[in-house]
Amino acid sequence: KPYDQGELPALIDRIGGGYYELDEFGNITDCNNFLANILGYAQEEIVNNFYNLNTFLHVTHRLEQENSASFLTNTWQGFIDLSTKYGEPVPGFIFQKGFYSELGKVKKVIGYFIRVKDKVSFSKSKEVEEEWLETSWKNFFESLPHPTAFLDKSGKVKKLNTALLELSNNQVIEEDFIEIFHPDEQQKVAKAIAQITSLNSATSILLQNLHIINFNKVVEAYIGKVQNNRGEFLGMLITLRDMTQQHTLEENISHGQRMQTIGYLAGSIAHDFNNLLTAILGFSDILLQKHSAEDPSFVHLMQIKQSANRASNLVNRLLAFSRRQTLKPELMDVHEFFGDIYSLV
Repeated sequence: KPYDQGELPALIDRIGGGYYELDEFGNITDCNNFLANILGYAQEEIVNNFYNLNTFLHVTHRLEQENSASFLTNTWQGFIDLSTKYGEPVPGFIFQKGFYSELGKVKKVIGYFIRVKDKVSFSKSKEVEEEWLETSWKNFFESLPHPTAFLDKSGKVKKLNTALLELSNNQVIEEDFIEIFHPDEQQKVAKAIAQITSLNSATSILLQNLHIINFNKVVEAYIGKVQNNRGEFLGMLITLRDMTQQHTLEENISHGQRMQTIGYLAGSIAHDFNNLLTAILGFSDILLQKHSAEDPSFVHLMQIKQSANRASNLVNRLLAFSRRQTLKPELMDVHEFFGDIYSLV
């Protein structure tokens, strides 16, 4: 179901996850009750005091991240320990996305926190890590309102959430995820996935204006690296945002602006042309006064005046278009119309 962005913290509350928003300095500007409660605070207390997220990193984890604190104000995901008001560690997984300005600087960050209730989930055992991923997917990502897919190290689809199935009209996406995009864009997506899977690469990439074939959808895709608490690469999360309605609206606005420009141009030309027609009609009347109906030139002068009158009617239509006036169709005698232009033809 469609949801309002302002209702997102409450929505994450209901599915048992933490939600927060950061400014460009890592200060918490908003969070939901779930996150505040597990940290031992009231939601208003955290927001009103403008706490920095770094304040809630457990001391051991904060020391580990001392030389890479920029992850707090950027797109990032991975295992992390938060610290309560009383210094107790709260293990979990963070999935956060940075929103950037046109200059590439972070404007704000939106993050989600999934709590891991027991220390066993932080074991170095691969089987336990895979079990944790399965549990976190079922409890959080599967019901996330953003269309999301989990890919393995080779880029093959392992899981799809409900929102992604709805975006694709409940059609199953095949093993190779890039096949859902337009053929002209598949190489672009494949290149981004390759960058994420390579060593020492960026932890996330945002792709815009992608087209999903067969579904008539325009989306932006956020591709994020999933790592364990030792920094080992486990896979990728791809989150899609349906931009179809916004894309259509932008096209309509652009078309409206073009039509408005054409209207202004038509009005300007019509006014200038009307001034020329006024002179033509005026001089035609003067010449008609000097030439009687028996004069051989009289017929030609009448054709000049009739053509100028028809051009004047065309000018009025252009002015009506440029001013957005409602045109009123009228019945026309076709015989009379062609009779007027017979001699010209």
